[in-house]
Amino acid sequence: MRQIITLLIFLPFLSFGQWKKVKYIDKPLVTISSTPSGEKIFLGTGNAEIGRSTDFGRSFEFQQMESGGYIEDFLFENERLGWAVGGCLVDNDSCSANTIYKTTDGGRIWKQIHKTEGIGKITKLEKIGKNLFALSEFKGLYISNNNGKTFKLNTIDSEIEKGSFVDFQIFEGGVGYLSYALKTIKKLYKTVDGGETWFNIFESDLRTFTANFHFLNDQTGFIKMARSSLFKTEDGGNTWTEIQIVSEMETINEIEFLNNDLGFLAARHGGNLRGNLYQTEDGGNTWNQELGMETTYWTDLHIVNNEVAYLLADDNKILKRGTPEELAKNRFGVFPNPFREEFTIRMEYYYRNYQFEIYNVVGQLIAKERLIDFENVLRGDFFDHGFYYLKIIKDNHELVYSKGFAKY
Repeated sequence: MRQIITLLIFLPFLSFGQWKKVKYIDKPLVTISSTPSGEKIFLGTGNAEIGRSTDFGRSFEFQQMESGGYIEDFLFENERLGWAVGGCLVDNDSCSANTIYKTTDGGRIWKQIHKTEGIGKITKLEKIGKNLFALSEFKGLYISNNNGKTFKLNTIDSEIEKGSFVDFQIFEGGVGYLSYALKTIKKLYKTVDGGETWFNIFESDLRTFTANFHFLNDQTGFIKMARSSLFKTEDGGNTWTEIQIVSEMETINEIEFLNNDLGFLAARHGGNLRGNLYQTEDGGNTWNQELGMETTYWTDLHIVNNEVAYLLADDNKILKRGTPEELAKNRFGVFPNPFREEFTIRMEYYYRNYQFEIYNVVGQLIAKERLIDFENVLRGDFFDHGFYYLKIIKDNHELVYSKGFAKY
């Protein structure tokens, strides 16, 4: 294992984004992606369906793929040309392992171009030039140098007999990284010749390593810990520095970067449903909490540009990150009004730095708290019968909504 230096960074919560719940879909959602412009949104499900949206996620049309199994990842080269991958844990008559699909019309029609017998799914796609790379969890790395017409299987390590391949990235110039896991053993491999040969640069038997990683470029990257922190390298894996991101009770689910500076990290708090999303604007040296919700956790993240991103929440909900201009048009509501046993404060866009204040008819403040979700339920037994006044405050000073309501 390479040299490791520990650096603990506890972070202020300075940067906030605005998120809208744009869709609930009664399907087992696995992944979300888009064309480069973000005009078409795509979903992959756990029963081999691909969903396509042309209205920024408000509605989807689903197609059933012939392979069965999972749709795990998408990659779009432009608005028309793209690939999708997935497959089954075990190949059988109704379900194919290690499948690859291609579209040339922006996702209206998908054609299966590759499958292999045996076990496992293809979980990750990368493309450099004409070389298309597809990572199989049990087989290794499929490589095509003719835009997906044919594929050959690349052997990562001849000594590997069990375990699974977890993550993969490759960059212009031929430098790439690939991770492997077998129980508590985690390994990170590197290539400098476009994936032809691989050598081990990081290995650990600690349970806290997950084998998931993300590189910003061919030198700077992160290995994700099961709880609370990342290991960062800035020299292509020769040395690693631990960065404490979140509390010890949180599990880091995913990390994605748009460029060398802007990135997001999705985390889940222990065993409950509380999800937090952190943002960095300095390449991952410091992280600020952008989204924190008490009853929602994240399963996949896709970044479109500096302002727009999508989250899959609880396997069924789709959240969209909006602009400050959209937040200024946020809509609120209180229902039922009047209420008896409980009432709900609802908002169209979630923004972490909203708080509500409730006053009685003589102007006394009787409740004050942060809004923690799109719908915030308050118990009615806290209130006497009568009339009340609700205020919603943004950033501790700006009044954005007020409403009278009553308990009968």
